[in-house]
Amino acid sequence: MRKPFPFAGAVAAMILRAAAACAQGGAESPPPAISPAPLAGAVVAVLLAFALVWIAARRSTLLKDNLLPQIEPRRQPYSLGRWQMAFWFTLVFAGFVAIWIATGQYNGVVTSQELWLMGISAASGVSAIAVDVVKDSPADAANRGLKALGLDTYADVERVREEIRQRERELAAQPAPESAQRLALEIRDRHLLLAAYENAIRPFVSEGWLKDVTTDLNGAALHRVQSLAWTLLLGIVFVVGVITRHAMPQFDASLLILLGISNAGYVGFKYPEPQQ
Repeated sequence: MRKPFPFAGAVAAMILRAAAACAQGGAESPPPAISPAPLAGAVVAVLLAFALVWIAARRSTLLKDNLLPQIEPRRQPYSLGRWQMAFWFTLVFAGFVAIWIATGQYNGVVTSQELWLMGISAASGVSAIAVDVVKDSPADAANRGLKALGLDTYADVERVREEIRQRERELAAQPAPESAQRLALEIRDRHLLLAAYENAIRPFVSEGWLKDVTTDLNGAALHRVQSLAWTLLLGIVFVVGVITRHAMPQFDASLLILLGISNAGYVGFKYPEPQQ
């Protein structure tokens, strides 16, 4: 699996179900008519939010750990904490828009349960980032080694690659033997530098969304799987509730505490685990 959890189908279902409810109405309490302009604007808003979060995330560090700034953004591993924050933000946002389209109501749509869901995910995401900052890890050692090679950021890696291309062009122009030998040596040295770079970053490069969020350097991690599983399950319950009831689901305190404990376990076990 190479991309985040697919939400597009769920959003489309919510929008279509909400639009059908608006068209059919109800005998006892028909919802107010929604003109095409607000409907189109709402759909665009949801699609834009999903595009900014999930599509842009594939080529940026929006949902990624960014433990090594020398790695290209699209190759950075996904962060479970950041992914959970984005997961609940987009679900609550899309649910709010769908309910507004279906009922014409916007006040009181977001309940305290949704605030708790977003708060728990935000707290776990911030805590996970804080743990990454304070602890020394294999990623920190790799970062120091790359800086010793003169590679502070990914821009430095691109610079080395451009230097190779430039010298190859000069060598193709058939310069004097002395210049050709110098260029060949410089090209070789830079290829060796890039080989050392690739070897250093290999353990920290993304292996796909699912593997990134469920494993560390030692393999599958139970605390990560548990946190992801409960998040996805409650997310499914959330989507089904919005589609069938045209209202935000009411999670009781036990479910919210369960999710909080699961996320707390993820953050707690993150400190001793090797950074991915």
